[in-house]
Amino acid sequence: MRTRLKSVLETTEIVEAIPVKSIVPSRFPLRSDLGDISSLASSISKSGLLEPIIVRPLDTKFEIVAGHRRFEACRKNRYHEIPAIVKELTDKEAYAVSLEENLQRQTLDPLEEAASFRFYTEKYGYGSVSELAQRIGKSEEFVSHRIMLLSLPADVREQVRRRLLGPSDAWEISRVKVPELQKEIAKTAIINGTTVRDIRKVANLVKAGTLVDDAFEMTDFERNPSASGGQKYRDAARLRSTAITTMKVALIRLDNLIGRASHDSPKAMKELVGLRLGVHDLIGRFQMGRASDDASPWEDVASLVKDRFLAYFNSGRIKEIARMRSRDKFTIFDDYPLPLMNLKQSLQHDSDVLTSSLSRNCTVESLKVHLFGNGTGAIATFLFLQRHARRGRVYSWRSRVSFVFERSNGEWRIVHEHWSEANRAQTTIRRIKKVNEAAPRLRPSAA
Repeated sequence: MRTRLKSVLETTEIVEAIPVKSIVPSRFPLRSDLGDISSLASSISKSGLLEPIIVRPLDTKFEIVAGHRRFEACRKNRYHEIPAIVKELTDKEAYAVSLEENLQRQTLDPLEEAASFRFYTEKYGYGSVSELAQRIGKSEEFVSHRIMLLSLPADVREQVRRRLLGPSDAWEISRVKVPELQKEIAKTAIINGTTVRDIRKVANLVKAGTLVDDAFEMTDFERNPSASGGQKYRDAARLRSTAITTMKVALIRLDNLIGRASHDSPKAMKELVGLRLGVHDLIGRFQMGRASDDASPWEDVASLVKDRFLAYFNSGRIKEIARMRSRDKFTIFDDYPLPLMNLKQSLQHDSDVLTSSLSRNCTVESLKVHLFGNGTGAIATFLFLQRHARRGRVYSWRSRVSFVFERSNGEWRIVHEHWSEANRAQTTIRRIKKVNEAAPRLRPSAA
């Protein structure tokens, strides 16, 4: 007998041959569908029933406690009698034994587990969660989390049943409490192949009032290869890696041809060198997620600074700026006189700066972009000229700025910013006179 029957066999070692016609199904079945039993029936037909079912006396019949699939497979093979362990059990004990057997066999899907847990706790009242958790060898938290899955909308429960979402994914989603938001999070998580950890981040943001799409954009999520969308991502990544390797092989072969041409044909060598440079540039673009010729990696990073960051700063869109930054790695340092800040601190500072001015008209000058790390990193350096309107005056100054970018999951994120003062000239443009040096000073650092 297997270890999972140990608790049943503690008080009995007798296996009876029970007539099939005397056995009835459980009044409290754990599974609504026994699934396909044809392979089990075939195995029993060849080797016999290797493990008895468990029954208990009930009136003039024997009720199945554990082994419904084995019972049906034996009936399919026209058995007249079935080996069974007969055990005197109360309703509560019978249900617990059945539940323990199915959990250890892993025959229940997460929702069937949840339904069986809820039935047990509702039927047997106070303390039953602790009792059940101890009986099945799980934590009370595990039991409670499973039961919470039943509060999810039908669409999300079906995704769990079909294994598109794991039970841990579904529990994180259940914390949001709003059915429509739960559906939206589940759908997006499946498409993106989002991990449990990042679904937790998204759920926390949504609970704090963030829109679902914004929450996913603000989360530098990792792809989960075991999720539905993760397989497509993994296949695409493999193809991309193979393509890059193919182009690198082409570079090696071109180098060999260039070496041969250098002795015999200078003209051909010049053409091959040009071709090699083209392939090398193509590898760089492809690694940056741009296999087409419509834009270069340098232009991508420059556009983030000149278009997105500048536009968000001038319009005071703090949330959009936050999305450009890495949530886990971001730091910012301002030479005057602020300390090194993390993302949360920088956004608070940004809010103070931007809400203190009525309007902004800022520009970017002398922008330069340097790529490193085989196209996975970039540094953008520039001068940032700020003009802030405040209390009838316009303050103007320049800052030297450096942004360090990192490319992750196909997107550039800012991981560090450094701001320092450059040729500060604080003037009143509107009134054409100098501003008192004691006037409040605005800092550009975190945008």
